[in-house]
Amino acid sequence: MLSTKPPSQRRVREKVHRRVDVQPEDLRHLEVLHKILRLLNEPKQSAAPLARLVEKLPVLEARVRLAYRPPQWFTEDAYGEPDVTSVLVMMGNRGFETVLLQLLEDLTLLNGELQDQ
Repeated sequence: MLSTKPPSQRRVREKVHRRVDVQPEDLRHLEVLHKILRLLNEPKQSAAPLARLVEKLPVLEARVRLAYRPPQWFTEDAYGEPDVTSVLVMMGNRGFETVLLQLLEDLTLLNGELQDQ
């Protein structure tokens, strides 16, 4: 759909840069990861409580948003950036679990490197 606003009045949104690499401070949020794993074992759990936990761990939220592939009709210019709950629903459990396992592996490697020093 074409905008009726002149080009000078269109809203320009800057992309928010989110960190996707693990840092030592991310190791302090392991209790959040434990809560996420417990929620994933609940068969009737919705995405909203999971999204609240994902938002508490910025590196996980950034990786989830990076892995998310919006529908072809969706544009951030028209609809804005989706919230974490919507992203998780669209990704599905399998997609989220893949991102989570990659993060857990990276945190394990980082922890090993820090212990070797």
